[in-house]
Amino acid sequence: MNTVDAAKKLVEHFGTQTKAAKAIGVSQPAISWLLRGKQGINPLNAIKAEEATGGAVTRCELRPDVFGPAPAHGLKNAG
Repeated sequence: MNTVDAAKKLVEHFGTQTKAAKAIGVSQPAISWLLRGKQGINPLNAIKAEEATGGAVTRCELRPDVFGPAPAHGLKNAG
């Protein structure tokens, strides 16, 4: 999954760009830029997105350059 697809998944999770932006504490234009591939998401906001979606959208999907690819088994706690 590329970062634009991850951004689409984020918006779909919340229903609108505005709701997604509010959930992670960024502006709606920041979400729009992310969807168009014009700007990446800050790593801290990628973590916020993962937390706000309950892991439905992961930090690895949004910023694989920082967090690496998503593990094949997901980010579930093994313990």
